[in-house]
Amino acid sequence: MQLNSQLEKIITEWLNYLKNYKNYSINTCSSYNNDLQQFLNFIVDYCNLSELKISHLCSVDIRLMRSWLSQRYNLQYNSSSNSRALSSVRNFYKYLFKHHNLVNKIISAVRSPKLAKRLPKALDIEDTVACTTEINNIANDKWIGARDKALLFLLYGQGLRISEALSVTKASLKSESLIIKGKGNKIRLIPWLDITKQLVSDYVNLVPYSLTDNSPLFVGKRGKKLQPAVFGRHLIKLRRQLNLPESLTAHTFRHCFASHLLNNGADLRSIQELLGHQSLSSTQIYTKINSDFLTSVYNKSHPLVREQNNKT
Repeated sequence: MQLNSQLEKIITEWLNYLKNYKNYSINTCSSYNNDLQQFLNFIVDYCNLSELKISHLCSVDIRLMRSWLSQRYNLQYNSSSNSRALSSVRNFYKYLFKHHNLVNKIISAVRSPKLAKRLPKALDIEDTVACTTEINNIANDKWIGARDKALLFLLYGQGLRISEALSVTKASLKSESLIIKGKGNKIRLIPWLDITKQLVSDYVNLVPYSLTDNSPLFVGKRGKKLQPAVFGRHLIKLRRQLNLPESLTAHTFRHCFASHLLNNGADLRSIQELLGHQSLSSTQIYTKINSDFLTSVYNKSHPLVREQNNKT
């Protein structure tokens, strides 16, 4: 695809704006760029252009947008992926309007694909405890087992995202609370659980590398910052060993954290603060899980239900 030099420059500016001003992660910026490039490629093919210019973006109409989304569906992109791609394109057009006074009202008028609201998949307490017990037996090296167990307790015991847990430093052990910078650079304080802090300290005592106060706490075999995929591979082994669902990921334990707190009487506002959700609606989805749990308890325990089951 041949882009006009002016357009190339603006795209570079936009990506720098997302990274440096909006504080988007590298992965998010990469996803936005990939979505935009796919959209621009479509415009070139759809309009049979030899070179794409800014003026072409201003003349994009509703027919082109519908054809683009239709092509994505034909290529087996799901609604979630298409919604994100449309969001990426809208973001770029907003940047064009704000910084270059270029307007195309059609883009904002296109409806996002409807998304089915999926419930977070949490393990029950028994399976979660089994994970915390067995995780340190997955790796051959004792220090790596200690690392994985400490990391898992940060996810389940403290409710961290994997990216947040991997950003924890040795200096955090000196405080009563974890200071976590979450999405959108939102800062939250999370009290240490004694057991989590002890497991992290045990790992620090075993790790064969020198850790400074401000360097990443969790490292891989070569002493570099641990990558999420490495821990993810250990979770796959754990999942298979315990015969757990394939949906199990590092993020599952954050869901377990919220669901188990709610099942044991914690209020939504407190859970919202601990998770770092900006909106309570993001936390309220766990009430559905809680409702299913209570229904299950009711069906197993209520005398009337048990009597009915005995009759059948």
